[in-house]
Amino acid sequence: MQFPFAIEESQHLIPRTLELARQLGQGAVYDSHYLALAESLDCELWTADERFQRAARGQHPRVRLLAEFAPLA
Repeated sequence: MQFPFAIEESQHLIPRTLELARQLGQGAVYDSHYLALAESLDCELWTADERFQRAARGQHPRVRLLAEFAPLA
């Protein structure tokens, strides 16, 4: 079966994930793991987690809040 998305191996992201979680004061690492992946892919990270976005936005302006999404007209 073919999927319209790529599956990424993420073990190499663990050190960066832990560093980001510590820098951002996160008790859990899952959001930081997505941020580490977005960094490695050089893309934005869209999240619905306002607390995470507030923690990250100063150092990581490419972390965007889904509530701010406006589709192209």
